[in-house]
Amino acid sequence: MNQFVVKSKIQAIFLTLLVVLFSSAGLSLQGTVLANESDTATLNIVHTNDIHAKINNFGKIGAYIEAQRENSSNFLYLDAGDIFSGNPVVDLKDGEPIIELLNAMQLDALTIGNHEFDYGQEAFAARVLDSSFSWLSANTEVVDETIAIEQPDPYEIFEFEEGLTVGVLGLTQAPPATAPAGIVGLQFHDPVATALEFEYLADEVDILVALTHIGYSEDRRLAETVDFIDVIIGGHSHTTLSEPQFVNGTAIAQTGGDANNIGNLELELDLETGEVEVKGFLQQVSQLEATNDDIQAMVDSYNAEAEELLNTVIGYTNTGLTRDGRNVGDVPLGNFWMDAVRDSLDADISLTNGGGIRASIAPGDITAGDIFTVEPFGNIITEKEMTGAALKDVIEYSYSWRNQIDLQTSGLHYTIYTDQEGNYVDADLYVDGQPIDMDQTYTVALNNFIATGGDGYNFVGETIQEDAGLVTNAMINYAGLLMEEKGAIDYEVEGRIQVKVVEEEVESPFTDVRTNHWAFDYIYVLTQDGVINGYEDGTFKPSNNISRAHFAALLTRTLDLEPTGNTSNPFKDVSGEHTNAIIAAYEAGIVQGKPDGTFAPRDNVSREQMVLMLMRAYEYETGVKIDVEPALSFEDNHSISDYAMGPIQYLMDLGIIQGKENGRIFDPRGGATRAQAAKVLYYFGKLDY
Repeated sequence: MNQFVVKSKIQAIFLTLLVVLFSSAGLSLQGTVLANESDTATLNIVHTNDIHAKINNFGKIGAYIEAQRENSSNFLYLDAGDIFSGNPVVDLKDGEPIIELLNAMQLDALTIGNHEFDYGQEAFAARVLDSSFSWLSANTEVVDETIAIEQPDPYEIFEFEEGLTVGVLGLTQAPPATAPAGIVGLQFHDPVATALEFEYLADEVDILVALTHIGYSEDRRLAETVDFIDVIIGGHSHTTLSEPQFVNGTAIAQTGGDANNIGNLELELDLETGEVEVKGFLQQVSQLEATNDDIQAMVDSYNAEAEELLNTVIGYTNTGLTRDGRNVGDVPLGNFWMDAVRDSLDADISLTNGGGIRASIAPGDITAGDIFTVEPFGNIITEKEMTGAALKDVIEYSYSWRNQIDLQTSGLHYTIYTDQEGNYVDADLYVDGQPIDMDQTYTVALNNFIATGGDGYNFVGETIQEDAGLVTNAMINYAGLLMEEKGAIDYEVEGRIQVKVVEEEVESPFTDVRTNHWAFDYIYVLTQDGVINGYEDGTFKPSNNISRAHFAALLTRTLDLEPTGNTSNPFKDVSGEHTNAIIAAYEAGIVQGKPDGTFAPRDNVSREQMVLMLMRAYEYETGVKIDVEPALSFEDNHSISDYAMGPIQYLMDLGIIQGKENGRIFDPRGGATRAQAAKVLYYFGKLDY
């Protein structure tokens, strides 16, 4: 190392005495850099942020940092926080592996990120003791001296052999987004207001670095407000800045996250004026070739220790379990996750915050490692007893705080109603298909993050169990149950959560379809589009089965098809009202009729016949012949005709259709109702061809 660390208070006293001695001797002192033949001094900084325990490429990163250090007289390696949470190899050992690696890579200082608190206060304190580098945060205050966490240093001053001094001031998100139990006894002050209190530090060092974990927008606010910082090295927002951005003359740098890039800064200090010029770039880790064998050996050893557990296959999924869309409704991974948690306690309801679902699971084998990847925080299950009224308050908050869906659910189905601007108006909550009873109590399974106030939640009710086991264990156990019962872990969007805009003065077009009917939106839109006409008596009869002729007519109206006039009626039993529509569908290849030359227009259209017509219509619109290998897992697969298997699979993938009874069966020969037909035609019309 070509540098040594001087603690802030000692350094301040030393520098004050130094200034007095030089002044009394009639000598000039430029900052704290002693006489130097050059007019400038150069500091090189390599920086990372939001690593989130992604250690697999640390051999390459270590070699790069080592090379940069060897080629620089004045060098620092700094990290802007969130080194933990995101890789079970690290998380299963409460962060020990990454601390040992960063020690080996000679990290100089870390600013405390929100995920540094994820493993709890005892683990936080232990990892600080394990570290050969400083954990900094000027705006974190220990207000309860009985907790395991000790007051962190606000800054560090590094002095180099040439006399160059560099101050590194740490700032943390306030408050940190982590489980409340991890930050009990701590207060977090506004980072910008806190930074202003350290203006004196800029007079004590030649270069002042703000090492922050507050996000790019807050870094910009910091630069706009504080004018004595030379460079801000940030984290938290995972913003990729290919080169420093300048705000109010202050450079801001950030690498993105997940150890994908290494930041490289060169700061040139003018010894006469004290001005600092900042240049920088990002080095993509994927482009590096050299490897530090010792560090990579450490990584390989940690991976090998965890490999047996993490590579254990716990299930298989045909559909995949995606988290995409969790801000607008229920999602397959959320549905599986919540079913698992609810099943673990046999609770009435389970809820979890969408922000805690950290990744998706691809189709194929599901390993234990996948489970730890999607839930890297080690959350435990908390069980509470809550009234229906308290639950409705929670649902209102869950949407209102960001005007988007946040809580995934099992047991509870809910619909959010918003105004035209997307603001919360009301919500309907259902348990077992019945409106929730505001006075009745329900058992609710939560993760401890939101149960204890994380993200501002307030789950009012009696706590039955504070620690009912790990969320990850619940998912692993439930995966085994589903494999035994169904042979696969397949989920889809089920409509557990919906958002509806409250239309002003909207009246139902039909006397027998109320505005709160489950299919009202589909029927209303198709009526406005001229697809649906209803009956002469003003009814729609949503629960009645729809005939083959009528469905063909609705489908041709959806596609705006008309007969060309070049085809005579091919069906001997078709005449009257829907003749033109059936001929148009025949010309487009959507219907073919039966071998005896009939169409059976008055017969009810079965669910598999409806799918086949939709599939042919899709092929007609796209001009593409669809050939898909079906992977259906319905209990009544044996009842589905061979010709319908592929179309059912494809339209399920498009989100046009779904199974019945929570996806257990498809009921291929069952008659489709008029309301069901309206729903599939609505979504079919929404496809982007």
